[in-house]
Amino acid sequence: MWTAPRTGLCSTAFVQTGGQPGLTGATTADVWIRSATPADHDGITAIYNHYVGTSNVTFDITPFSKAERAPWFGQFGTAGSHRLFVAVRDGTVLGWASSTRLRPKPAYDRS
Repeated sequence: MWTAPRTGLCSTAFVQTGGQPGLTGATTADVWIRSATPADHDGITAIYNHYVGTSNVTFDITPFSKAERAPWFGQFGTAGSHRLFVAVRDGTVLGWASSTRLRPKPAYDRS
């Protein structure tokens, strides 16, 4: 089962919860939050595509391939305001959160 995503003006989080193999009884001590790496892209894309296929929250109607998501992944750095984080347990991406630019104009950079 997947929880409903939480969204803000310039941030999004998608989280996978119980009902998946190996997630029952998980504690926060079992989960690590860290900056996403290219190795996490498949897991992030799978979570996102779940919402594409089961809800209208993404406003997308067609699932993405990893290659199609590459430009989106490329906008994040390892420092600064616009970041991509993952929640991981035993090498499996359980959820992710991101912060992106609200608008392309420089005055919005910190929004």
